[in-house]
Amino acid sequence: MKKRERVICLVLSATLLLNLSCRDHEEEEPVSPVEPATVSYTWPSAEHDASGIILVSSPGYEFTFGNMEKAAEEHRNLVEVLEKNRIKVVNLKDIIEDMPPDSQRTAQQMIVPNLYFTRDPFIVTPKGVVIGKMRNQLRRREPVLAAMCLHHLGIEPVYKICGEEAVLEGGDYLPFGTMAFVASGLRTNRAAIDEMMAADVLGHDTIVVVNDRKLWNNEMHLDTYFNIIDRDLVTIVKDRLNAKTDEIYYLPVEIFARDGKAGERYYRKIESDLSLEEFLTRRAIRIIPVTVFDARTFANNFLCIAPRHIVAVDGQSKELQQMLKEAGVQVDWIPMKELLKGNGAIHCMTKVLKGMNYVSPVAQ
Repeated sequence: MKKRERVICLVLSATLLLNLSCRDHEEEEPVSPVEPATVSYTWPSAEHDASGIILVSSPGYEFTFGNMEKAAEEHRNLVEVLEKNRIKVVNLKDIIEDMPPDSQRTAQQMIVPNLYFTRDPFIVTPKGVVIGKMRNQLRRREPVLAAMCLHHLGIEPVYKICGEEAVLEGGDYLPFGTMAFVASGLRTNRAAIDEMMAADVLGHDTIVVVNDRKLWNNEMHLDTYFNIIDRDLVTIVKDRLNAKTDEIYYLPVEIFARDGKAGERYYRKIESDLSLEEFLTRRAIRIIPVTVFDARTFANNFLCIAPRHIVAVDGQSKELQQMLKEAGVQVDWIPMKELLKGNGAIHCMTKVLKGMNYVSPVAQ
């Protein structure tokens, strides 16, 4: 079977398994690959859920940030690590190759240098795909191309951001089970967040709006200064912690909860005037601080592929490595230099399309 045909089969086979009964997989040690019949795939509800299907886009001729050959090699290494962890990896470039000629030509004309950051053009909520709208005008074609590719895989969005002033980028959304963190800052704004809450397409009971006042391009998205490892463990860049309320590093949050009353808004604000750090501490969620030095090499932009199991950029400080080890975090470190020149790392380069649950052989 040709490579591009396998891409379609991977996603279609996952879709057919959506209705299988499932249970959480609790093994911590690596195990041999499971047969397709022993897993089911669902929309991911939390960053720390086990990843099942991940969308990537291998850098090619359009990569203009550095050496294309070196970047492509680093990307292949990332894919190999994901596949060794039993994740089905779908390449956007292969999807384009499988399109009918007219659609393929249209899609190829929309390929831009940032395309390998598959996190950005859309988000995947427990309700399905929401197509975003990029702040940068030069990247406005990426959500259109992403929608084309998803359509080719048989995945139709549940919503598309349409407000004139609204902008939404995928790195600003981190699902956390019944809760979700969404940043309002440099690349995503309140207009888009309000639009999604009004349309009820997020699928979470509680929405935590993180108001980023730093507005710095090196930390353009939420996932560059805040990330999730498990239901009780997160990371935050250190200068965001203990910041005073009048400093740009301070991260104030607003909490919205489902109203549930007929004829009223789906969500209403229930709390504000507190920091992200305070909100997490109240819920006994441990914070691992990431130094500014480590953050500059995108230590915070890791991908969580299962509870307390992350894929991260190699070369971080011994201090951070030790803190992760003491917290019981398994880390697959990946050397990555050329790809980082695009101002993003592993979380930016991956989009979890489906989470994976394991089915008990006894229940089959």
